[in-house]
Amino acid sequence: MTEYIVGGYVRNLLINKIHNLNLKSNDIDYVVIDSSEKEMLSKGFKRVGKSFPVFLHPETNDEYALARIERSTGLGYSDFEVKTENVTLKQDLMRRDLTINSLALSEDGTVIDYFGGQSDINKKLLRHTSDAFKEDLLIRTLRLARFKAMLGYDWKIHYLTKLMIYTNKKDLKVQPDRVFKEVEKVMELSNSALFFETLDELDVLEIIFPNIGNLKTLRENNQWHMEPNTFEHIMSMLKLTDRPILKWLALYHDIGKPTCTLQFGHSGGHDDAELVEPLIDIQLPNNIKKQVLFSVDNHIRISLAAKKEMTPKKVAKFFKAFRRNRQWLLDLIELHKIDKLGAIRLNSPEPKDYSWLIEAFDRCLAHSVTKWVKENDPSVESIKQYIHNKHIEIIKEYYN
Repeated sequence: MTEYIVGGYVRNLLINKIHNLNLKSNDIDYVVIDSSEKEMLSKGFKRVGKSFPVFLHPETNDEYALARIERSTGLGYSDFEVKTENVTLKQDLMRRDLTINSLALSEDGTVIDYFGGQSDINKKLLRHTSDAFKEDLLIRTLRLARFKAMLGYDWKIHYLTKLMIYTNKKDLKVQPDRVFKEVEKVMELSNSALFFETLDELDVLEIIFPNIGNLKTLRENNQWHMEPNTFEHIMSMLKLTDRPILKWLALYHDIGKPTCTLQFGHSGGHDDAELVEPLIDIQLPNNIKKQVLFSVDNHIRISLAAKKEMTPKKVAKFFKAFRRNRQWLLDLIELHKIDKLGAIRLNSPEPKDYSWLIEAFDRCLAHSVTKWVKENDPSVESIKQYIHNKHIEIIKEYYN
């Protein structure tokens, strides 16, 4: 058996060397030729791949895969016919998405480059390796956009790769669970907005994310939003934070505006989680989805509360909605800040005082009812009313 290092480790090694960057590689992946599953198992490797033969090294736990060629038989990640017998290194590398990912490193440190990946790295060019790109068009297009977001605006997509996507986009079938796995990685990047901008450049944004794409149709053209369209506003917000959860909140907090505008002639009502939930075009995990919908419902209220345009009674009810989750309050405040900073406005937004809101929330959280309960032996409803009234008293102190 002969083994080669492949994938992101080799790509990042060369990009770092040529362009003096500091891209990290979390794992080292190997491809093995002139071997078989029987031989790998005899050497102590543990098979973990279900769809194709992937093995864990008995000591390092690095992934080793038998060289393979694939033919698509369906839409899923596992819907491929796989062959591993008598497959060469070149055949294995040819099935990979981009030339910069179709490089291998031999044991003596020699770079194996059949498809011009090193030249493309020099030119800062993203180019598909072969027609195999079309066989998993959805994920490979998403990966292309993710690499563009990772590498930056100075990297270009080869015109033939664009043409391939343009001419085959009718065959692009969206699978929400697979889409999330790619976008989850995107949200970890410093320039996540470039991912969505690249999908727009490739003319597939509306296909993969129809409701995000729909944001391009709405130009609000008022004193608070003078951006070319709402999509541009959301992209500006994504560029103002490095926290993935805030990017998710930003991405969907205004997603209902085009729908409301078509129905009512204005965007009023876009802060309604019931209206927005069907418009979320990514299969989000429940923990993220819950916070996204909560932020939709409350991203306007946080501004009203900070400006004291809500009565103490309504602020107390607002606090109750957080279910004692202080981090969600901080996240909502941060969302409101980048919402204002990410907008082109007629006048600069006046700074808001959120400190009193946080302090009042903390005091409400800290207030103990134990002594009162012992003295009064109240019903459950009486306890709830007592807590609510006490919170109103605390909040009123900040209105004087």
